[in-house]
Amino acid sequence: MLQKLRKEEWKSLIATISAFCIKYDILIPHFDEPYVSSLSSRRKTADCSVIHHYWVDVFCKIIDWQIQELNEYFDEETTYLLHGIACLNPINSFSSFDIRKIMRMAELYPDDFDEFSMGTLENQLAIYIIDVRYVDERFSDLHGLCGLSKKISSDKEAFKLSSCISLSETCFASVRCHCIC
Repeated sequence: MLQKLRKEEWKSLIATISAFCIKYDILIPHFDEPYVSSLSSRRKTADCSVIHHYWVDVFCKIIDWQIQELNEYFDEETTYLLHGIACLNPINSFSSFDIRKIMRMAELYPDDFDEFSMGTLENQLAIYIIDVRYVDERFSDLHGLCGLSKKISSDKEAFKLSSCISLSETCFASVRCHCIC
């Protein structure tokens, strides 16, 4: 997610910041001008533009620090689990849904998913995403993993896929503990 933010959300961030500055009458720098550091002489300009400085030296550096900190904090298995859970997020019609990442998450639970179950799960996930995006209205108004967890817990009929239920219940056990719904 941070990599996506780094690659795709820069322009959106600049637009949001610019709108904020305009609203509160804050001076917006001319992004195409050469960058002048407040730590060095005003006569000495950097070899980059203001926009380059803020993107590379500030924005990307902060994203890199966050990625490094998260990589030090979470082991590889936990990272797979977090990626898999994020793929189940119902926001924007399950736009983060990724069967490969969910399958990788299911591999972390070999007692629950044998080789046959994994094949079945993959097929059911392909059907599931079509159902929740285009067919089943009960999933259209969910606003996060907490809402999905509540829907799965309260209405097994809404979540017809037995392997998906098994995977989701395993994964959402920790989500339910942290949800204040």
